[in-house]
Amino acid sequence: MKTISWASGLGCDVPLENISTKDLFQYHANAAATSLCIGHHKGHQNEILMSLYAEELARRHLVVPKNASEHGKFNGKGTY
Repeated sequence: MKTISWASGLGCDVPLENISTKDLFQYHANAAATSLCIGHHKGHQNEILMSLYAEELARRHLVVPKNASEHGKFNGKGTY
């Protein structure tokens, strides 16, 4: 079971399987929008989060849209 303990607004050690599908899509979009930032560390951490969210969505047999960043909020919930 994968957990996330360092994403904004998620609390401590949240299992990905406990996050709703709707929230996973939004967190992925938010991380995608934030990964475009100038800071290399922040951008990289959000790319890691995007991968984790995408893996969980794939585990649920869902496909992440290619234009996810267009629907995300910079520094929104679920970002680094």
